[in-house]
Amino acid sequence: MNATEFCHRFKKSYNLSEIKELCQELQIDYEELAGDTKTEKVYDLLRNISRQRRLAVLLNWARQARPQEQWPVSPLEITQLEQDLVPQVDHYFYRKSSTDLRNGGPSQFLFAGLLVLALVIIVALVVLLVVFVLQQPTPTPSPPLPTQVETMPNGRATETPTSEPSQTPIPPSATPTLTPTVTETAVPTATPTMTATLKPTQQAAGANEYTPPPAIHTNTPPPPTPEPIVPTSTPEPPPPTPIPSPTKAPPEP
Repeated sequence: MNATEFCHRFKKSYNLSEIKELCQELQIDYEELAGDTKTEKVYDLLRNISRQRRLAVLLNWARQARPQEQWPVSPLEITQLEQDLVPQVDHYFYRKSSTDLRNGGPSQFLFAGLLVLALVIIVALVVLLVVFVLQQPTPTPSPPLPTQVETMPNGRATETPTSEPSQTPIPPSATPTLTPTVTETAVPTATPTMTATLKPTQQAAGANEYTPPPAIHTNTPPPPTPEPIVPTSTPEPPPPTPIPSPTKAPPEP
């Protein structure tokens, strides 16, 4: 006996009042069954009972009420009939009526199990995400590079960062600061000595900006007046004195 034949025989064997009496014995509200006609009510009743695995109880009541009718008896046939009454997709997702919710059929427990499984999967994904984020290396900020002040010959001070922060910092250069000094020698006129000192700039204005040295204003004295050259008279040497020639003595007689 298949599901269609069973539903047709059950609907034909019992009238509406007997079906309501069966619903009261099974603690099912007849008004809450889906459908408006008797056929729809009977099909919804048999489907709900099959979901709750209570078809054997309904068949016992049917054999007592209609003993002359032939109803399934073997457990294997009853189990197969329950599977035929409930569609295959209906085992997983179906619209539950208030009767199923009140009586706590297997579909209600299946839905609760699926809900718990979904929550467990979501929690596991969140935990894995947190562990993955915590295992990522945190970048440590590098210390600032020490700067080295160098004095250029033109009097400018520049800052150059060292190449590696882990290396031993190079001590500043021992080159003394060049301070050019201009000294003027006193001239015959009473002009005081003027001394101008050029100081280097404290800090370069920028890495790529050229700062010209400051202008130096000095009081330049007038050049000394050259003295006229007076010619001096050189005395003439005296004329040479003539040397007398030697005279020969006369021979003696």
